[in-house]
Amino acid sequence: MNRKHATAMILLVICFIALFAGCNSSSDTDSKPPPSPGTSTPPSETLPSQGETKRYTFQNFEFELSNVMSDRTETMRDDAGNEWKYTVITYDPSAKLTVINADMSDATYNEDGKAHPQWGILVNGDADIEERIKITDDLKPLEITPNMVGIYNLEASLYIFRFENSLR
Repeated sequence: MNRKHATAMILLVICFIALFAGCNSSSDTDSKPPPSPGTSTPPSETLPSQGETKRYTFQNFEFELSNVMSDRTETMRDDAGNEWKYTVITYDPSAKLTVINADMSDATYNEDGKAHPQWGILVNGDADIEERIKITDDLKPLEITPNMVGIYNLEASLYIFRFENSLR
């Protein structure tokens, strides 16, 4: 009886090894070989595109973001204690933001007669230095990087969208 159990256990272990060995095999024949040492590839080519392209709006501001994995609504309290809701967007690397409508201010109400940005992207730089990218009608599509925190109202400093890298 012991010999039968030992044989059964050995066969079971061999089956598990064969099963798990197949988990690492790849049947993707279109994959590119890894870059040779000393060469660099642009970030958009290092990983395949993941997620979906989604369009987001807030009031008249509208943009499209590629490689969206998920989004959710979160709530915070502003300085006056009022509840404020914003969307947290989880994206995969090489996500690109394209502005559809920048929702710039009405030029007729500005002293200089020009439209001004109302929204910006907060960027945490080196040594926690904060920078911002003003969102304008002529903003070229840009790649979202891990140091881009989110989109906020330039006047009120309240987020309307936050970015969350899926690799964190």
